[in-house]
Amino acid sequence: MNIQEIESATRIAWPAIEEIELEGGTLRYASGVSRRSNALIPKVSGRFCPQQLISETERFYSAKGQDAVIKVLITEKANCTFGKLDMLLEEVKYQKQAPTAVLGLQLNQDPELKLSKTGFHIIESTKDDWVAAWQAVRMFNPVRYNSHRQLLRRISGTVYCLVMHDDQNPCATGMAVLNKKTLGIFGIATSKKYHGQGLASQIISELLRWGRLRGAGFAFLQVEERNLPALALYKKFGFTQQYSYWYRVKEMAEGRVIAP
Repeated sequence: MNIQEIESATRIAWPAIEEIELEGGTLRYASGVSRRSNALIPKVSGRFCPQQLISETERFYSAKGQDAVIKVLITEKANCTFGKLDMLLEEVKYQKQAPTAVLGLQLNQDPELKLSKTGFHIIESTKDDWVAAWQAVRMFNPVRYNSHRQLLRRISGTVYCLVMHDDQNPCATGMAVLNKKTLGIFGIATSKKYHGQGLASQIISELLRWGRLRGAGFAFLQVEERNLPALALYKKFGFTQQYSYWYRVKEMAEGRVIAP
C-alpha cells in the first residue's frame, strides 16, 4: 500500500468527532482524545500553502480552546512542501512531538513467531468496555472517557476489541479495525505489572488471525519511535517501516494539552 492509502485507512479506523476539509488538508477535532483526531492533517500530495495551513489551524484550535497541532509526514521521497512546512512551524515556536513510525505487514502468510502460553485469558469486548479497560491498563485519568467512547462509536469499519485479564483485572488490550482488505491495529497496551510476559504478543497474534480470516491482505500500525520494545516486538511479527511522521504543537492562549 502507498502512503495515501494508509493515511486514508487511518482516518477511517480512527475517526474524529468533527472534520473540516480545507483546500490543503483536514482539520480534525475530538475533544482532545489523541493527536490523531485533534490535528491538521495536510494533503499527502504536498499541494498546500504552508502559511495558509498554519493560519487556519491556529484559528480553528484557538476557538476550540486547545493547542494547535499539525501532522508532518516524513518519507524517503519527502515532498519539499512538507520540509518547508516543518521549518516554518519550528520558526513560529511549534514544538516537535511524538516522532512515529508507520509499520506495515502483508498478510499472505502466518507470522513465524512462536507464542508462549501465558495462563491469562483473552475476551472480545464491547467498544465501551474496551475504552474503560484500555484507560485502566494505561493508568490514564478517565477525564475524556465519554469523548473516547464517542470516537470509537463513529468507526465505520468492522471492529474487534480484545482485553486480556488475569483473575480480576484487565492486563492488556488491543483493537483491530477492518476496512475492505486493510487491517489497522490500535491500542496495544500492557499493564506495567505484566511487562515481559508476552501478553502483547498474544493480543497481536489474535488480531492478525482475525483479520486474515476475514480477508485482510495488509495490516498497519503506528508506534512512537522512542518505544523500542514495541518496535522490536512488531518487527518479530514481520512488520516493516513504511514511512514516519511527527506532530508540531503550539500552545494557544487558554489552550488545553492534547492527550497522547
